[in-house]
Amino acid sequence: ALARSKAANLVLCGVQSTEDLFGQLVPYIGALLGWPHVSGSSRLGIEGSALRVTQERGGGIAATYEITLPAVIGVQTASKAPRYVSGSKLREASKTAIGKAPSEPARFERSAEIVALRMPGQRGTGENLGDNPENVAERLASILAAKGFAGV
Repeated sequence: ALARSKAANLVLCGVQSTEDLFGQLVPYIGALLGWPHVSGSSRLGIEGSALRVTQERGGGIAATYEITLPAVIGVQTASKAPRYVSGSKLREASKTAIGKAPSEPARFERSAEIVALRMPGQRGTGENLGDNPENVAERLASILAAKGFAGV
């Protein structure tokens, strides 16, 4: 891996996928390298030889971890908009060469075995109850009564 050949001790990745807050790239790279990893981080800090990582959870809850380097961190979107770079710095950066490295196929040991695959069984069909609240309530009451729910 490029991280090992360049003797990197910290890999930063974007974290969000289109359908999930915690995408799979960070744990995948962490597993490839055998390094600890944290996704959804909103704050990083160094404390001695440890990396202190605050991870966003749902509903405004956050968890803070201390992990050793090397590590892979999935970075959450910043809460403040980034500052703009001056034109002279942009021109200077545009002259910097971007290196390329060959990709290597990932090699994992199989940790699960597929025992069987089959199509799901046929199930009953649903019923559209309409959009009139009185009719919906009446139909629900009759369905529940037919299923043995007394007092409906």
